[in-house]
Amino acid sequence: MISHSGSNESFIKVAAVAAMVMLMVIAAASMASAILPPDQYKAMRAMAGYHLQIRVVEVTAPTDGKRKRSCTVRGRVVSIFRSPPGRMALEDEVAFPVSCRLDDDTDDEILVGPDAVFAVRELNESPFIEVYLNRTEKGFVLADYGMGIRLSSCPTDTPLSVDAP
Repeated sequence: MISHSGSNESFIKVAAVAAMVMLMVIAAASMASAILPPDQYKAMRAMAGYHLQIRVVEVTAPTDGKRKRSCTVRGRVVSIFRSPPGRMALEDEVAFPVSCRLDDDTDDEILVGPDAVFAVRELNESPFIEVYLNRTEKGFVLADYGMGIRLSSCPTDTPLSVDAP
């Protein structure tokens, strides 16, 4: 009788290594997409310093040819739903980056990540935008990667983006 236990052990070791490599590839792919659970976006909105509606004055689209694009939205505050006392007034000007894509981008040209991505055309055509922002030393940034952004044809007295408790 010939023993194959040595070759079985080798096969098991090779299979274990292959399984580990496969798990690492799957984990890396999952991290590359980096989409966060909805509760994390909700928590970011709850902690945001500002919740505003803004009349869009200008959208500056990127021209650098990079796949991951960032538009700058500039506008004037028309509704304040949350703000530190004395830090924001109606008609104050704000500007902030929004992840965007050009109209001719295809789905495979857009990098996956935690950001909501808007078409430049959508941003340009929307007269109002509701956002959750935080203020940094460099200016305003989206508090929730843009997931709470609502585009609107008119300002509202109540928020368009409301998280249920």
